[in-house]
Amino acid sequence: MALSEAYAQPCESNAGGGLRLFITNKDDVTSFTLTGEDYSAIVMELGKTFFKYEFEQESIVALSELTRENNTAMYENTIEWLMSKITSTQRKAVMDIVDSSLCGVIAIIEDTNNVRQVFGYSEPFLKEFPLKISGDTTTTGQALGDANGSTVTILAKSTERPRILLNSVTIPV
Repeated sequence: MALSEAYAQPCESNAGGGLRLFITNKDDVTSFTLTGEDYSAIVMELGKTFFKYEFEQESIVALSELTRENNTAMYENTIEWLMSKITSTQRKAVMDIVDSSLCGVIAIIEDTNNVRQVFGYSEPFLKEFPLKISGDTTTTGQALGDANGSTVTILAKSTERPRILLNSVTIPV
């Protein structure tokens, strides 16, 4: 495949960080509709929805890291966030992600630029390489001002970067 077009740097705000995170079981998604490079619709199984996960401000990051393996571009698409304060409710929420990771999950993260990316679903593989939990570090903190909670990491491998979900699409929650 050859280069097909140039890229012009936009002259607009480019803030970092995440605003919202939505996660669902991979089997609850039927498909995403691809229009051009972006997703223009979500088709869910009847009665199924995404779940909104809240997190500490400036504690979430979405990464897409490229490596080359056997002449294949491989992406590790990762979302990591802090679920603060150790409680029974927080523990259950983390364990739900752990249990759902056996089959896999799909996530949508919205960043501070109002760009929504889909993780755990890709055009080459659809739902075959969903997100799975790759880390859960829970700490009480050491000093009085330290964070208390769990840093959760979910990861999916793909041969492409996460695609954008158009803002006109309503996420079923």
